[in-house]
Amino acid sequence: MIYLSPSLLDSFSYYQRSRDEYADKSRRELIDRLNGIRVTTESMQKGIDFENLLCAYMDNAVSLDEGHPLFSIVEEMAGYVRGGVRQVHVQTQILPEVTVHGYLDFLNGQTIYDVKTGSRYEFPKYLHNCQHLVYMAALKDSGITTFKYLVTDFSSVFVEEYQWQDSMMDELRGRANDFFSYLEIDPEMKEAFHRKAVRNARRYAA
Repeated sequence: MIYLSPSLLDSFSYYQRSRDEYADKSRRELIDRLNGIRVTTESMQKGIDFENLLCAYMDNAVSLDEGHPLFSIVEEMAGYVRGGVRQVHVQTQILPEVTVHGYLDFLNGQTIYDVKTGSRYEFPKYLHNCQHLVYMAALKDSGITTFKYLVTDFSSVFVEEYQWQDSMMDELRGRANDFFSYLEIDPEMKEAFHRKAVRNARRYAA
């Protein structure tokens, strides 16, 4: 079985949209990711720190008063996800030998939530992301067909919502097939992916 994550499919899509020197850079970053080499940028670390703060706040591990610069943001997001379960691993088979999988941020009731941070937000920023496709595809048979991105630019909270549609499965399969087709013309990426596929098969097959 071959396992694909939404971050892998999104990274490939980003590479395909890149031009000139940015294409070379995004291709190298994707190959590095497949090889297990990860670089945490300042913006990525800021997002990690925010989500850790959110979880710590809900666990009463930290105390934020109304004077804290992120109090209103954290409190508003906590209102959506408090009481839910975190970092749930889900997977579903989309092609004869292909399974998509990933760890969703929060599952609260019948809604999947993913926390995003950034310097600016414009709707619909995450329309072409694979996260909502993968996670809803994995949970739709359980009646969970709503996905919400909770987005903050550290001054406001935005909610970008998606509902499962059967056409999303066709889109997901198409994106997987596009990735596999590309591997046939990029031997270096194909080899890196093969090594990762072997590691994933050992990890998730059970």
